Amino acid sequence: MEVLLYTILTLCVLGVLAAIVLYFVARKFRVEEDPRIDVVEKMLPGANCGGCGFAGCRGMADALVKREDISELFCPEGLAEAARQSMAKAHYLARGLAAIEGVTLRYSGEFFHEFVTDLPKQDEILAALEQADILGGLPLEGGILWCATEKVPREALDRTIAIVKEVLSK
Repeated sequence: MEVLLYTILTLCVLGVLAAIVLYFVARKFRVEEDPRIDVVEKMLPGANCGGCGFAGCRGMADALVKREDISELFCPEGLAEAARQSMAKAHYLARGLAAIEGVTLRYSGEFFHEFVTDLPKQDEILAALEQADILGGLPLEGGILWCATEKVPREALDRTIAIVKEVLSK
């Protein structure tokens, strides 16, 4: 019985010593990671497709944080989603503006995220939009060149349509 007790006690002491050694080894060889990597990774689409040339979104996030020049890095999955959103928002804005009396789309063909409307009072419209902290568009002869990107919230598009409608109704 005494041998069994000494065996158990020896194993417990060895286990505690191994735990202490492992604790100090883990602290000594700890790898610190930049917390910005987690933030950037959450912004990526999370597809882990490898289309960017990295093993996954974590690798892409690491490169975006650590490199000085990121001009050659892009996420094809994220870029495709940004393009889809830009196109959808531009078409939403175009439909909303074209529904206003006096506003017509200058070109009937396909467009991506920019389009031109023919409308009266473009200076008044752009001034009213500027007062509402909305970047209107580029004034053209007889119209405005509009652009919508994925970053423009739908509320801003709705306010733009409402302001144009209000100015033209006066």
